[in-house]
Amino acid sequence: MQTSLRADCHAHIIAPTQFPYANGPGYKPRSDEVGDREAFARVCAAHGVSHALLVQPSCYGYDNAAMLDAMHASGGRIKGVAVIPPDLSDREMRRLRDQGIVGVRLNLMRTDPDALARPGSDAFLSRLKAFDWFVQVYATGDVWAGIEDPLRRSRARLLVDHFGDPDLPSGLDQPRRSPMPLTGPSGSSDGSTSR
Repeated sequence: MQTSLRADCHAHIIAPTQFPYANGPGYKPRSDEVGDREAFARVCAAHGVSHALLVQPSCYGYDNAAMLDAMHASGGRIKGVAVIPPDLSDREMRRLRDQGIVGVRLNLMRTDPDALARPGSDAFLSRLKAFDWFVQVYATGDVWAGIEDPLRRSRARLLVDHFGDPDLPSGLDQPRRSPMPLTGPSGSSDGSTSR
């Protein structure tokens, strides 16, 4: 008998007691928005969720420890999307891959607006593609028009964070502000479904 698989495709581990927030830019969660690995495991179990993809929240910057801790405790059922500095060594990237990291998040809205504009960004995207990692981009509105070229050139797999954060009240008649033209034969994209 085939059993159904349920996976959460975008969740965060936010456990400031065990893993203090990073200094600097990034969202600082309210007390009602926190949840450690045990709380996440309980929620998943209560809803029959067996697998998950954790996404590094901006409150931790480049410190992926809280997420990696939860991944390690999951016995391989949880994978992760890390936030890494562009000059991270290949050795460190292999270490992250061996721990279950499958992609890198670029948070252009809260922590690193120039991630795809600075010198070396094409090389960084090429490295991510060589690791077979997808690039999860959090951007909104007109930002997408400015990042389309480097993303296309990289041919890296794209995961659109928060659906590209469209202006919902404007409906379908708004000017193109989404990464949807990146889909198709020249590239691929997916959409993340939760905040």
